[in-house]
Amino acid sequence: WTATPPAMTHASTADLVEAQRQLLESETSRVSTKKDLEAALSDAGRIKNDFAMLQQTVADLKHQLGVREEAIRAAVRREDGMKSTLRQLNHRHMAVALESREMEDIEAKALEGLKAELMLLEAENDR
Repeated sequence: WTATPPAMTHASTADLVEAQRQLLESETSRVSTKKDLEAALSDAGRIKNDFAMLQQTVADLKHQLGVREEAIRAAVRREDGMKSTLRQLNHRHMAVALESREMEDIEAKALEGLKAELMLLEAENDR
């Protein structure tokens, strides 16, 4: 006679079937979880690559912005230089115009003096 009672044997078989069913579910779940993890790792790799590309794009854009800012600063310096030159030319133009008016005034006075002298000479000549 064996040491296992008959009722225990029957319950053990049912327990064994249940345990095998749970083990099968567990294995199925583990395989599914492993596939999910592999997919997540693959997604993480793609995300990491996308992020690296975005970082490079940001770095490129910052560089382009720096180049453009320097070009703008250079253009502003050129414009400031042109404005300074224009102011100098304007001052010179005003000085030349003033000199020209002074010369015209001097010439007009000299001409009036010559006309007066001519009139005196003509008057003397007429006598």
